[in-house]
Amino acid sequence: MEYNYAVEKGIPIVALLHKNIDSIPSGFCESNIISREKLYAFRNNVCTGRMVKFWNSKDEIGKHVLSAMVAATNFFHPVGWVRSNRIANDDALNKIITLKKENERLKQKLKKLEEQVSVAHENLAPLESEFMINGEGEMLTPDNYERTLREFSIVKSWESMFRHLAQQLRSQKDYSDITRLIHNMVWDDVKKVFSEKHAECGRLTGIVFSETHIETIIAQLSAHGLLKCSARNGRRGYILSDLGEKKFTEQYLVETKKQTKPIEKK
Repeated sequence: MEYNYAVEKGIPIVALLHKNIDSIPSGFCESNIISREKLYAFRNNVCTGRMVKFWNSKDEIGKHVLSAMVAATNFFHPVGWVRSNRIANDDALNKIITLKKENERLKQKLKKLEEQVSVAHENLAPLESEFMINGEGEMLTPDNYERTLREFSIVKSWESMFRHLAQQLRSQKDYSDITRLIHNMVWDDVKKVFSEKHAECGRLTGIVFSETHIETIIAQLSAHGLLKCSARNGRRGYILSDLGEKKFTEQYLVETKKQTKPIEKK
């Protein structure tokens, strides 16, 4: 189907789901048990690993579509094309090539400057401080029939978030990849909290929280000099900086040392 094709090709996906499909009139939704099970399975698949917005009315979905399209335009920049008859002449083509080379030169210069500049800000929160992430979790009742939303709040230190993300960010990741990594990080914590506090309500099938949280996490780790921004195929991306790579290595060595027990002499 189109959804699987988009996932396979890495095409940006905007997930907008009806908040309560059980309230949809039977004439507009799957009515038999097998079809509804397939519908629930598809919704669970869509809710996993990405940001999701829920809607109840046509006015609400209209607003979500507009905001999602604006966000997609800002964060994803696919390669376009130009008709050959739009290139005026060889002189114009040569100017484009010259500008491309100059652009690459300036990128390299900026990269070197970023590596030389040490980040310092008097109001920057220390890595040991904590950040609260608020959102909603969708739960499916034990009989797999009714879905409910419950609010959640989890608190994580910047240090723990860096430790969770660092391994994957040793290679460059697009913004969408980082969004998925952060979503999975939050999912693990929310799933644990809900299993302890709301076990009687069923199982957790999806979570949603503000994209502002994602931007804040990226900005904070970047401000500490642990991440650096880069571009790949026209998309905004991030990778560990030299400082981030060093900190990751130090953490790995410390954690490995803690797990290694000395051999007892007899």
